[in-house]
Parts: sequence; structure tokens; C-alpha cells
Amino acid sequence: MALGVALAPFAERPDALIGREGRLVAVPSDDGRLAAMRGRTGTFELSRWLQHDGDSRTVWQARKHNAYHCDRAGCTVRVKKLLFAVARHPRALADDCRRAKLLVLSFPRPRGCRPEGPVIDFFALRRRGTHAVYIGDDGAIRITSVAEQRG
Repeated sequence: MALGVALAPFAERPDALIGREGRLVAVPSDDGRLAAMRGRTGTFELSRWLQHDGDSRTVWQARKHNAYHCDRAGCTVRVKKLLFAVARHPRALADDCRRAKLLVLSFPRPRGCRPEGPVIDFFALRRRGTHAVYIGDDGAIRITSVAEQRG
């Protein structure tokens, strides 16, 4: 038990967490604590992420962060200088498919949408569940999911 506590600070923390429906995204804020998108979905999931992170804030407090730039169609957030986009509606894709280094969609990806980086869409979330995103020092994006961790 002591070894686990001693090694905990050295565990790799994700640079983004994407909820199983694609409507909840959380990234580390400037102070290192999770900053989550505003919304009403994923409350239980976000509370578990905060608990796992050792953060005693409420879900509402974690969502009260200005890291995200949102409109009715979706949100964007910069993580380690990379633009992540979370599209809530297909009309957001005109910009997001061109500019985003990571694109999260709560609906299936349209055929014409080919961003530079990975896309986590409705089908990926349905098949693999919650996703964790890691960004290397070179800007390379690595993604793992609940399904990959559980086997």
C-alpha cells in the first residue's frame, strides 16, 4: 500500500478525458485540476474522475472554468498548444474538420470530414467507451480507451 501511495504522483495523467457519450470532455487547467465542459450530461462520470484525481471540488465547480470556448454548435479548447474541438452539431464541422488536432463527435463522422489528427466519434465511443488522450512532448497524440484497458 505504501508503494502505491509513493508511486501515485509519478503515474502518467491524461491530457484529456472524453466521456462515453462524447458530450463530456475534461482537460487539466493551468492549476493542474480538471476543467470540464459545461453541460448537464456526464455528472456521475465527472464526479468519479474528480474523485480518482483526488479533487474535492463539486462537478459544478469543475465545470465553472473558462478553458473552453463554446457556442451552440460546439466547443474548442487548447491542450499543450493543440486545438481540440468537441462538435455538438454537424454545423460546427466546417471549421473543426479543418483546424482541430483532435475532434470529438457525439454523432457519426461525416465522410468529408478529415482533420489532421484523430477523430473520436459516436461509433468509437460506443465500441470502446471513455477515452483518455495523452500528448507527447513532440505533439504526438496517443489515445487509450476503457475497452483497451479491460481487454
